[in-house]
Amino acid sequence: KQILERMLVSYLRDNQQSWEVLPDGSSHRMRLQDGEEPFSAHEYFMTNASLSGRGSALQREQDESDD
Repeated sequence: KQILERMLVSYLRDNQQSWEVLPDGSSHRMRLQDGEEPFSAHEYFMTNASLSGRGSALQREQDESDD
């Protein structure tokens, strides 16, 4: 569920590091459309580590070290 709802959607929404494959097999980097806000899946996951599951593990480690 997390993969579909958070990860896949984020990667499909990425307009900063995405490439489009053309019918002839070549590709080109996607460009922002007028009025479109930039979104980087990499930056999103780096700043929202708990979405990857690692954030909750870090919290558990911190809680255990406090005991």
